[in-house]
Amino acid sequence: MAKKVKAGEAETPVFKFPEFDEKEFLREEIRDSKAIIASALMALPMAAVAAIMTAAIHPTAGIVMGLAGFGAIYFLFKFLFKDLSGFKIKHWLMTMGGYFLTFLALWILLINPPFMDLSGPVIEKPQYTTALPDFTAVQNDLIDLPDGTVDWIIRVRVADNVGLRGYPQLTAGAATVDMTPVPGEKGVYEATVTGIVGVAITASDENGHTTTYNLDVY
Repeated sequence: MAKKVKAGEAETPVFKFPEFDEKEFLREEIRDSKAIIASALMALPMAAVAAIMTAAIHPTAGIVMGLAGFGAIYFLFKFLFKDLSGFKIKHWLMTMGGYFLTFLALWILLINPPFMDLSGPVIEKPQYTTALPDFTAVQNDLIDLPDGTVDWIIRVRVADNVGLRGYPQLTAGAATVDMTPVPGEKGVYEATVTGIVGVAITASDENGHTTTYNLDVY
C-alpha cells in the first residue's frame, strides 16, 4: 500500500543525469586534437631556428627560442580557433607540454651528428708512470715527479662524437710529438716525455674542432 504524503511534507527530489550533448563533445575533442597536432608541428620550425642560433650564438639562445614558442602557440591558436574561452588550464598545460617536449627532442637531434657537430674531442683520465707497468691517476691536473726523473710516460683517453683527425699531439717544452694508441685500450693514447716539464695535449676532430688539455709538472 502506497505511503500517503502528509500535507506540507516536501517530496524527495528525483536526481536526473544531465543531458549529454554529443555534438558539443565531438567539437571539443576535435578542437583538442587539432591543438595538440598544431603545437607539435610548431616545434619543427622552432627547433630548426633554435639549432641555427645554438651554432651561431650560444646554446642559451636555443633555449630562449624554444621558450618563445609558447607565445607563438598562443597567436597560432588565436588564428586557428578564434575563440579561446573554451581552453582551460589543463588544455594549455597539455598543448604547451607536448610542444616543449617535442621541441627539446628535435633540438637535441639537430645539434648532434649527423646534422651538426658543435663540440670538440674530450680528453680525460690522464695517467703517468716513471716505471712501467704501474700508472698513477693525475689529480687536479698536477703531476708530481720524483727528483732526477729523465723519461716518463703519460696516457690519456680521447673520444669524439664524429671521429678524430689523426692522433692526439703532445707538446712538452719545445718538442711536439704524436701520441700513439695503447694496444688493447680503445681510445687511450700515450707518449714518452723527457724531463720535468709541463705538457699540453691537443686533439682535433674531423670537423676541425680542437681541444687542448694542459698538465702542470713539478
